[in-house]
Parts: sequence; structure tokens; C-alpha cells
Amino acid sequence: MHTEDYINRERLYGAHNYHPLPVVLHKGEGIYVWDVDGKQYMDFLS
Repeated sequence: MHTEDYINRERLYGAHNYHPLPVVLHKGEGIYVWDVDGKQYMDFLS
């Protein structure tokens, strides 16, 4: 599945108690995380 698929699934079944970011994280290593489409991000909160 891709980001849009996960976001659509969350829209249908999620609790909607906060405004989520349009990113679905797949894995993390050290200070980096990756989304389901392979884009790398630096986690400034880690």
C-alpha cells in the first residue's frame, strides 16, 4: 500500500481526535524514519 491508501483507511476508521500529518511512517533507524513510499525524514523529536 502507498501513503494515500493508508490515509484513506485512517479517514474511514480512525478516531479523528487530532489533525494527523499526511505521512505514514514505515520504519526508523537512529534519528531517521522512512515513510511507506521510501522518503527519508530526520526525526527531531527522537
